[in-house]
Amino acid sequence: LFEKHGYEKTHKDWTSYSGCHINFARYWEQKGSVPTSGYDNGNFTESSFNSPHSVLKLSNDRILVADRGNNLIRMIDFSTNSTSNFAGNRQTNDTLSGNKDSVGIYHPTGLAQDNFGNIYFSSERGYIRKIDPNGNVSHVAGSPNGKFQATAPAKDTFLKDPYGLAIDSQRGFLYVADTGNHRI
Repeated sequence: LFEKHGYEKTHKDWTSYSGCHINFARYWEQKGSVPTSGYDNGNFTESSFNSPHSVLKLSNDRILVADRGNNLIRMIDFSTNSTSNFAGNRQTNDTLSGNKDSVGIYHPTGLAQDNFGNIYFSSERGYIRKIDPNGNVSHVAGSPNGKFQATAPAKDTFLKDPYGLAIDSQRGFLYVADTGNHRI
């Protein structure tokens, strides 16, 4: 895939004991240039990111990227070789609800998707929000002024730098890597 879009391999694959091959994206470099941070949508040769933190596969041809430095969630569409904004307005505030295109997302960090097509994302200030299939954003957990205790309601829980998210579809749980508080 990387070779198809103008990148060349700079390191050997790491092979696990089971024989699986794993390619790490940092081992691929664009031919002829050094990548720089920025904000550009469009085709692959024009698009750029600023501190991407998480990647979520939506389908065979599309992935989402938590573009932390641009305060956006971006979509990469491999069928059109393009990058576009998926959610956020590039502002440095956190809007807890609204339309996905108009909400503020301060430094998005984690991404996850449930079986119903809802996208969950975390932001550096400690909020977890959900984007439903209609593009509506709602606050589901976290508060920078919340309580640091196991029994607090989800929206009142103090989360500090929640960087990772995972969905347990069988149990209906959303797991959060609460990085700044050193807990799950």
